[in-house]
Amino acid sequence: MTKVKVSREVAEAIEFQLERKRGDIDDLIARHAGHKNGFGKFYARSAILDEMSVSQFASALINGYEVEETPEEKWSRRYKQTVDCLAFLIADDVRDLLEKEKWVIEEMAKDFGLKIEGVNA
Repeated sequence: MTKVKVSREVAEAIEFQLERKRGDIDDLIARHAGHKNGFGKFYARSAILDEMSVSQFASALINGYEVEETPEEKWSRRYKQTVDCLAFLIADDVRDLLEKEKWVIEEMAKDFGLKIEGVNA
């Protein structure tokens, strides 16, 4: 079974609910299914869970889930990899390509208003 990809916000809400229910997955799935049938809802930081289908929610609890990276996190990782490569002794043509990639990421962060660690955050 594959893990469900969820946002960081969803992962935090799942963890919060699991803590509250002391890991009782069956109760949590039943509660979520009840919400889908009009019986109550999750509140505050867990409200996002009601946006998931019952099958998505159950799959995340049973098969596990992975936190999906935000675009900022993905580009930050890519930028760090590029900068790390530039620290090594490499051929000039490779260095030029990496410098261009670094520049493109910096410009993209400016153009799209992304906060990328090591660039503008």
